[in-house]
Amino acid sequence: MIRTGVIWSVTLLAIMFGASAYAWIALPVDALVPVHWDAQGKVDRYGGKFEALLVMPIVSTLLAFLMAYLSKKNPRKINLQKSRQAFLTGWLGTMALMAAVHMLTIATALGVDIPVAKTIFMLLGILFVVLGNYVAKTRSNAIVGLRTKWTMASEDAWTVGNRYLGRGMLITGILITFAALTSNMPAMLILSLFGISTSAIISTIASYRAWKNDPEAIDLGQ
Repeated sequence: MIRTGVIWSVTLLAIMFGASAYAWIALPVDALVPVHWDAQGKVDRYGGKFEALLVMPIVSTLLAFLMAYLSKKNPRKINLQKSRQAFLTGWLGTMALMAAVHMLTIATALGVDIPVAKTIFMLLGILFVVLGNYVAKTRSNAIVGLRTKWTMASEDAWTVGNRYLGRGMLITGILITFAALTSNMPAMLILSLFGISTSAIISTIASYRAWKNDPEAIDLGQ
């Protein structure tokens, strides 16, 4: 599992750093590159070459190291192995999304006309759909899934909570993707925030109730 994550991470990082090297040479020394877009998809902030071309690859590198470390040090390795699809989807999906954002930034800097914000939200929606499907099937672990004191103290609470979370992510992803296809940026932002927060709240409440009703749950009052 770690080997698969590392191999794909290195591949994505090579692409990101390679594209950055090309753009660094192609762009003027004092070039200002779009690095942020507003709710209407218009550029509202520019940055220098270092920020635009190196920050995202560096952050992605740190993320890859962190995920590899966490997967190795997880106290529930057996359950994490059984949840490998969700773990790898979260790890590599996030890496791929960051790589996509980086490539879109570089393409924009080189003069390519691309609806950056729309594309990013569409990819985010797809990631939510895929990850939501896998999260609902995870086993209790300390990295991926809904991790509260109740889900970590009861297998039933983990199953119920993550099933609700997975469904919430799936629905949120579908709505975000649809909003992206219609180019409705305000709707994409609202659906992202509302969908994530609502899914977390509902799944947390459901996991608490499952913990209370589980006779084999760990008594957290002791």
